[in-house]
Amino acid sequence: MKAILVGIATIGLIFMPGCAVFKSLTGGDIRETVEASLPFIETGAYLACTEVLAQAGESEADRAAKAKHIFHVARSIRSLSGGKAPSPEEMMENIRLYAPDKEHWWKLSLQLGRVYEDAYKEIHNENAKVVLDVLEAIATGCEDAARPFIKTKDLSEVREMPFGRPLK
Repeated sequence: MKAILVGIATIGLIFMPGCAVFKSLTGGDIRETVEASLPFIETGAYLACTEVLAQAGESEADRAAKAKHIFHVARSIRSLSGGKAPSPEEMMENIRLYAPDKEHWWKLSLQLGRVYEDAYKEIHNENAKVVLDVLEAIATGCEDAARPFIKTKDLSEVREMPFGRPLK
């Protein structure tokens, strides 16, 4: 767990000072910097979701169930992209609505919220499209972490399930 948290913290340390330095020294566009950081944001989400999957231990069934929950988390993040850019708190609350009420899911919402917050603080008033790109990068990172643990048949079922607390 410490390695995952260090990885996420490192992404934040790389991302935020880089934005400030790039913008202040070059007069560059913060939007371009955030867009260039999307692969790192996706990796941060991937690492956070991998930590939740590690909670399953050796149980394939438990890991598959957690992976399905993560897919629903990704769907819920994408559902936030209708209109304005959500605040980090709105994103975290949305994740909590679609995930089981357990500590490791609460931690996941906090970690993903922190990954999102870095970009949101910089650009939410400037370019909502880039914030939505950040949400997409987070959702993609979640799906990439979960995909290996879901059988193809199960994956199509997960995508077709309605929103709600579907897998509790």
